[in-house]
Amino acid sequence: MAELAARSSLEEVRQARLVLEPQLAALAARHATPRQHAALRAALRDGCAPGQSWRGFEGQDARLHREIAAAAGNLALLHLFDQLATLRRTLTWDRQRLRPGGPPPDHPSFAEHARIVGAIVEGDAEGASAAMAGHVGHVHRLIEAEPPRTAP
Repeated sequence: MAELAARSSLEEVRQARLVLEPQLAALAARHATPRQHAALRAALRDGCAPGQSWRGFEGQDARLHREIAAAAGNLALLHLFDQLATLRRTLTWDRQRLRPGGPPPDHPSFAEHARIVGAIVEGDAEGASAAMAGHVGHVHRLIEAEPPRTAP
């Protein structure tokens, strides 16, 4: 994975996420069980907890996105998601932040995640897909606006 990360770009990760994650959200809207709905709500709640560090938020964000992928009910796609998530973390988690400390209470991902989970729980596959596509695009625009990574 480290070799792939060294040869990949954030743009490639964005493109891959836009291919995979909206479809996973749509499948989750079609196939998620009540137990998975509860897991999605818990991940959403924990991800929006105030006062968390960026690392804490990123961990909760990863948890929510993986819960969505698992709720899609397709083990092959879940495996692909896990590989893409590892690549995404490798490329993005050590970056500098425009706002140090942690996400602000009105961080846009909180509302975007709520729209995604809401659509999944309501069984709205089209809405879940559109919300996920919008979220992935917005996250990558925010990443591009941040200062470049510095060498350790």
